[in-house]
Amino acid sequence: IGRAATGDVSWLNVLVAKMWPNLDRAIQKIVRDTITPLINENAPSMVSDIRFAEFSLGANTPALGPIRVVETKNGLKIRL
Repeated sequence: IGRAATGDVSWLNVLVAKMWPNLDRAIQKIVRDTITPLINENAPSMVSDIRFAEFSLGANTPALGPIRVVETKNGLKIRL
């Protein structure tokens, strides 16, 4: 217990970079189709029709890592 291992996740960064444009579009759709209606449903009555003029995760992909896996008495804990 308490042992730790650190791993290289450059492969994960490559994968995220390739997926990023699709993730951005998918999240835009979720914000437009799901989040915005929820905000409008729960907004005070004096507020009408909240909309996002533009929403994006941005062009720069996040850099993940290093990943550290720690063995605990309850199992494994992964830290990014």
